[in-house]
Amino acid sequence: MDPCDFKETLFNSGQTFTMLAEKIFASKDILSPLQVKILISIRGKGLINVGAVSKLTGIGQANVSTICKKMEKEGFVIRQRDKKDERVVFISITGEGERIVDDLFSKNGEIDKFLSGVEPERLNIIVNGVNELEKLTMEMMDYFDIRR
Repeated sequence: MDPCDFKETLFNSGQTFTMLAEKIFASKDILSPLQVKILISIRGKGLINVGAVSKLTGIGQANVSTICKKMEKEGFVIRQRDKKDERVVFISITGEGERIVDDLFSKNGEIDKFLSGVEPERLNIIVNGVNELEKLTMEMMDYFDIRR
């Protein structure tokens, strides 16, 4: 396959997958996809600092901080400054944040129902392709000296 065709196919597939994920995990216009990503990432972690959330989600620290400020006002997270170093902020999920994540994950039953109708062989092919894409992505990150 021509590299240009590969890039175009990958880009289009990525957009389609992102759109599907955003629709499936839409939280009734309560939360943005990035807010959902942060809540899912911090769930079960107790107190976690903004830098660690940034690494878990791939979202820049400044954006994580801004998003969490908004979610704190909405009652989904609690932000606490480190007593020893005021520059460090810790985040934890609230009961309301947990409820939102639970509601989103309850949709997993519908996803499972859909996937149970897909031939296992087809799912294996897709998983193998995704694994190869992951390997290629890591190789590209090394090539372009992008930190993980």
